[in-house]
Amino acid sequence: MTLRKRFIAGAVCPRCSALDRIVVLEDPAGDSPPRRACVACDFEEAMAPTGPAAPVLGKHDRPRTPEKTTAQPLKFFPSPGKGKGKA
Repeated sequence: MTLRKRFIAGAVCPRCSALDRIVVLEDPAGDSPPRRACVACDFEEAMAPTGPAAPVLGKHDRPRTPEKTTAQPLKFFPSPGKGKGKA
């Protein structure tokens, strides 16, 4: 049985904290579930079987909570360098 290895970019090993050393081991025949493993240490873990993914809520899909703000008066001051000494 030949396993197919796929490196996962940006993944960090939970055991040795090595960056970019995690691979997903897949059986092309589908006899066994996929596993993730670290090539730097002996970490190996079975992954959950794939199924329908839960919908991902986007920024605009979340319910909006009103923000409580208090009104504050604005104060405008003239610029210190403009308007002085010109005739």
